[in-house]
Amino acid sequence: MHIQFLGGAGEVTGSKYLIEGKSCGQSHRFLIDYGMFQGGHEANEKNRVNLPCEANAIDFVLLTHAHIDHSGLLPRLCAQGFQGPIFCTTGTAALLKIMLLDSAHLQEADLDRALRKQKIGKWRGDLPEPLYSSKDAYACLNQIKAIAQNHWRLIFGGGGRGLMGTVAKGALQNQGEVIGFIPDFLRKIEPILEGATEIHIVSSMVERKQKMIEQADLFMILPGGIGTIEELFEVWTGKHVGEYQKTAILINLNGFYNSLLIFIQDMRRNGFLNESHL
Repeated sequence: MHIQFLGGAGEVTGSKYLIEGKSCGQSHRFLIDYGMFQGGHEANEKNRVNLPCEANAIDFVLLTHAHIDHSGLLPRLCAQGFQGPIFCTTGTAALLKIMLLDSAHLQEADLDRALRKQKIGKWRGDLPEPLYSSKDAYACLNQIKAIAQNHWRLIFGGGGRGLMGTVAKGALQNQGEVIGFIPDFLRKIEPILEGATEIHIVSSMVERKQKMIEQADLFMILPGGIGTIEELFEVWTGKHVGEYQKTAILINLNGFYNSLLIFIQDMRRNGFLNESHL
């Protein structure tokens, strides 16, 4: 797997990551976020830099949330030929209808203001060029696919607390199917999510992981604690040794996993990992 950091690295805006790799003998290419750089003339120039591949070569976009520095260039991507789905939560999809259209409106308003000033001789220099139009933003919204609306199942640890509990509740609120696996002893520590489609009581943490891995087709690793890290390496190791061929996606929200990625690169430099592991 090859990851390119196209933004959100060395600065806090313009989050976008291009991931390329193979799964089950097929090549795949997708983006995590496609955000707008913010901060003046230099940011505007960065926003006009094209991808290192054609937009229509991207399979899909996985959007972490709706902030403009994570989503703001999606209409431009679609206008350049991207035709795949943009996957996100239902809440994010709802916010995008407001934020992307507002972003386009502000850019068009800047151009209109400059044209009015130019007519009366009060504008000097080049006119501002919108990154995309309101029409582009409306068209982009047609490619947004909320997870619950795609009839995807959410497989998780069964608890009602924490980040995954929040994600599970959001899926349920939008008629998604939510299946949890929780060890019997954990029920005394953590309340089970009420209203889940299915909750399975298992005997141990080991059985819980096995059941979740069996049921899931794709693994998304959100920010979390030692249990999340342990599950990440379990899935990564199983994929490397050929126990299964399922994709795992690390959601590096706001740089949460930056230190882990540096550690992994150190392992590679010291010879403990090679290209086949990545």
